[in-house]
Amino acid sequence: PVLTALRDESSKVLDLPHAKPGSRSGNLRIAGSSSGEEKKESPIEEDGDSKLARVLQEEERWQSMKSKKSRAATSSSNNYYIKINEDEIASDYPLPAYYQTSNEEIDEYLIFDSSMGVEQNIDTLEKNMLHDWSLYNSDARLVPLELLPLKPCAEIDVTIFGSGIMTLDDGSGYNVDGDCALSSSASGDAAVEGIPVFLSAIKEWVIDFGASIVVISIRTDMSWYRLGKPSKQYAPWYERVLKTARLAISTINLLKDATRVARLSFTDVIKRLSDFTKDNPAFISSNPDAVERYVVVHGQIILQQFSEFPDDNIKKCPFVTGLTKKMEDKHHTKWVVKKKQFLQREEQNLNPRAAMGPVVSKRKAMQATTTRLINRIWGEYYSNYSPEEPNEPNEEVHAEVKEDENEEEEENEEDNASEEKVVLPEKNQTPTSDRRQSKSCSGSREVKWDGKSVGELPNGDALYEKAIVHGDEVAVKAAVLVQEEELDDLPSIYFVEYMFEKLDGSKMIHGRLMQRGSETVLGNAANERELFLTNECADFQLEEVKQTVTVDIRSVHWVITCV
Repeated sequence: PVLTALRDESSKVLDLPHAKPGSRSGNLRIAGSSSGEEKKESPIEEDGDSKLARVLQEEERWQSMKSKKSRAATSSSNNYYIKINEDEIASDYPLPAYYQTSNEEIDEYLIFDSSMGVEQNIDTLEKNMLHDWSLYNSDARLVPLELLPLKPCAEIDVTIFGSGIMTLDDGSGYNVDGDCALSSSASGDAAVEGIPVFLSAIKEWVIDFGASIVVISIRTDMSWYRLGKPSKQYAPWYERVLKTARLAISTINLLKDATRVARLSFTDVIKRLSDFTKDNPAFISSNPDAVERYVVVHGQIILQQFSEFPDDNIKKCPFVTGLTKKMEDKHHTKWVVKKKQFLQREEQNLNPRAAMGPVVSKRKAMQATTTRLINRIWGEYYSNYSPEEPNEPNEEVHAEVKEDENEEEEENEEDNASEEKVVLPEKNQTPTSDRRQSKSCSGSREVKWDGKSVGELPNGDALYEKAIVHGDEVAVKAAVLVQEEELDDLPSIYFVEYMFEKLDGSKMIHGRLMQRGSETVLGNAANERELFLTNECADFQLEEVKQTVTVDIRSVHWVITCV
């Protein structure tokens, strides 16, 4: 009986008609009784008001979903800031130089410390002007302003300081485009009366522009500073930032004059920018490739000015989308934008000028103490200098130098004489190295010669030009990375002079050690990518090679340049 009841119930369910999905009107049919009779209901017609209300509701819902999606896309693009790569813009700026001044500058903290607390509201910061100014890093090297983000970001790894003459910002002193890049001395203006100051680390900067005016302001933890005319030394660095700002303004004007902005792609805009004549303030080059490179590497200045423009058609045009994509394709670092209403002031001004006095001396400085190398080393020392350390030892050393100046000159002469007697090993001699010893390898890794022997050594060992090590090609005159026996040591880099196979079948490399700049007398003043070819040689097995290294061998003329 139970099975019979279940069968009857199942048949009733299967007899029910399937409802059509999405149907909103029409006849509603109900399954009939066992006698097969069906009851029908007349269709209920929807009146016009209900239908109109439903259509409006659906349209409003669709618009709401569309706006939410747009806001999500916009917020995601505004959540990060693409960092500008200093190596890519270095060719657009002058050669490295270091900040110099004879003014006795005052710490910015001393000016504002009495009236400000540790935590400040950004909107309530004072507004001042900065004249005859320069920007530099912790080594006192002049650096471009565009390395700093145009938005407040978290975990910024760039620190830029500034110095100049501070005055109150009374709303005057705006420079017309074309004159704002001139230095205070070059423009022939009278000297500005103000307070010579050195600033704390710059946190952000903004660009305001009009028809013929470009205004740049910077912010520290203590104040906003509207930039006046730069110093004569820093003017070439400032001119490049203004040039990029003018290029952005000209691009905006070009798009405003276009009939349909949405039809102008990134490539079309670049082509029109390359058609500018040389007398145009925004002229970069007649070569579209050069213009595109400039626009991409300086892209954040351009993107920021577009983002501040009120016209949405310009702000979201294909040129902006294409530029953003080009910058992302270069795999630039992204900083997370972090908007802060309140800022936490640093306890101490880390500007290197805080530990160095003005460069004022009646005596002519020794040539050895005025080179860029020495200046950079001492600049880094003073940037980490602690005021709590006593100054007496330095004064004693200074006094001893004055008393023993003649003795020092005699010692230098003796050193020079001894240096002339140094004998370098001859070329036909194979120098030995105590730096490393060839360690035995099992030979399990794949190592084989690529090609036939090209000769042999006097002892009968066969010479080869190429070899395959772990799937990579190693050739003569290449550089290879070799792991030292001590795992804590950095891998050594060797220049391959020749490769040979011993009579016992061991495949060997004879190489010259390439020493890192930090391991030489340059120390921390050396470029981290710079290597020096030494006379220290070593023989090691091919199995010890970790990988090949791409190096660019250059001959550098050593000339002492006074700063």
